[in-house]
This record gives sequence, C-alpha cells and structure tokens, in this order.
Amino acid sequence: MTTPPDDSPSSDVYNAPANAPAAQANQNREPNPRIVTLPAHLREIPSCNGIPDLFTTYCLNIGLMLLFSVAFAGMLCLPFYDPSFFRAGIIMAVLWLILLGLVAWMVVIFIRGIRRPGVWFQVDPVGFRYGNGKSPDPAQPTEKRIEWSEVVANHSLSCDVTYNAPSKVTMSAANFEFWRRVVRKPAERYVLPKSLTDYDSEKDGIRCVRFKNRHALMVAILCGLAHQGLRFDLDTFIASGIHPETWQRLKSPWRSAAVYFFVVSLLGLFAFRLWGRSSLPFSFAILSVSFVCYCTEGKYYFSPDLKKYPKGPIMFRIDNVEAVNKAPASTSEGRS
Repeated sequence: MTTPPDDSPSSDVYNAPANAPAAQANQNREPNPRIVTLPAHLREIPSCNGIPDLFTTYCLNIGLMLLFSVAFAGMLCLPFYDPSFFRAGIIMAVLWLILLGLVAWMVVIFIRGIRRPGVWFQVDPVGFRYGNGKSPDPAQPTEKRIEWSEVVANHSLSCDVTYNAPSKVTMSAANFEFWRRVVRKPAERYVLPKSLTDYDSEKDGIRCVRFKNRHALMVAILCGLAHQGLRFDLDTFIASGIHPETWQRLKSPWRSAAVYFFVVSLLGLFAFRLWGRSSLPFSFAILSVSFVCYCTEGKYYFSPDLKKYPKGPIMFRIDNVEAVNKAPASTSEGRS
C-alpha cells in the first residue's frame, strides 16, 4: 500500500552538520520520498539466522584447487619438455617464476578455504551481527555487531540506505551503505557487503559461496532499517531481489532473457561463418559476461515487477496495531 509523500522529515536522530542551511536547501531540491506501508507480517523486526551453503563452498574450493594444481604441475614440467625454453632468455625465465609463484599461492589459498570454511549471520529485533567460523564466538575478534538504535539518517543526502555496484577502480565489491552513529561519536558511513560475508578471500580462500536463506536474511535486515525511518534507494531493493511493496521475491524476466541469449547466439553463429574460429573467443566472452550479469543483478533490474515502478527515495510507515485494535472497542463503548 502506497500513500502520497508528505513533507515531514525522515528522522530526527541525525545531528545536523555545521552547514545546516546548505543541507536544508539541498534537501528541499531533492524529491520527496515515496511513503509505503510495511506489510502486516513486518510490523515487528523478524529474527533470522543465516544458513551457509557449505557443500557448494567445499566443491568450489576443491575444484579450483585441483584446477590450479594441474596448472602448477604443467608449468613446472614445461622447461623439461621443451628444451628451447632455456634459450628464451632471462626475461622469459623470470616471467615463468612469477607465474609459477602466483599459481602456487592460489593453490595454498584454496587449501585454506577447504580447511576453514563457514561464516555466520544473525538478525534480531536488537540488531544484526556476523563473522567468520561455523558458529558465533564471542571471543572472535572479527565479529561485527550493529544495533538498530545506532543507525541514523543523513539529511545531507537524498537517500540514507544505498547500494554500490562493484568497482574495478576502487577494487571494492558490491555493498550496501548506510550511516551509523555510536555514542559520543559523529555519524560515519557503514558498508555491508552484498554477499553478507566479511573475509579476505586472498588470505582465507572462499569461506562461503552464499547463504541458503539469503532472501529471509535480506528481508530481516531491510526491515530493521525500515523501522528506523530511513530513506531507501530503489537500487537497494533491486540488488536484494525484494519488491518494496510486498517484500516478496522479484520476478525474473526469463522470457526477455531467453530472447536475448537466442539473438546473441545467432549473431555468434553469423560471426563464425564470416571470420571462422577467430570469432569464437569474442562470442564466448560476450555470452559469459551476459550470463554472469543476468545471474547476479540483471534479472532484477529488468524485472517486470519494477518496470513501471517510480524512481526516487522510499520511506516506510508502520501501522499502529494498538490503535487499530482499540478503535472498534471505543466505538462499541460509545454506543452503549
């Protein structure tokens, strides 16, 4: 259920900066948020425990370890099967040693991933916390905890909760961003990885590919943020695969995707007839990139559920259940 937007501020918990007039002027230029009523089952913040997919994580780590192990063995035996390799010069020998070291390091990383898999994530009405390992450990230094009371609004921005796509420039993965203020400290930006896992893959390998109940986790996290009166960017729900009105899974445009992949395949066959085998790497690269984009976020960006959904910030209103329950009682008392 959607109601027309009003001019009321989203939250009063954020301390206005020194340049409050400029921030207020900037806020006035931004469009008013779209007010959406939370569904009845989300009037209270749900509790949820993440279920990591350890089987897929084991299989992926083992498969990549075997792949790089075969590559390491092949590169190690290359100079002995090709005598001309030693006559290629010192530059080729240095490059061979560098590549050999990189492949060996990748093998070590995935062995670590096999030995130390598992992450955990918990959401409750107080907040959420997550860390590495198969179960929560209070002594774990990598545990991170966020309480809902610490999450605040930032009136100098058009949205308080945003989504950032992965960037090759900053070498950052896809993440959700909101603002947090601890006691006696100014508000600071907090980044939550889209994968809901926080570990260094270059040191720990792949600890967890995904959570089996990621949809339930994202609903609980976004519901907790919505209860704080924050303004959401629509991309936050698109990246989460959640409809902002019903909070159900977004429908994927599989028909449009099937037509797109069919057309790309026909173009690949046409290129193969024109240029032969030289076109195969480019056709395969285009298909691979398109398939990866569709499996990650593309299927949600072109979802039919959001085809005509208006852009702009979104705020959520929580119906007062007590007032609704007391209304009929007061009416019956007046009649008596």
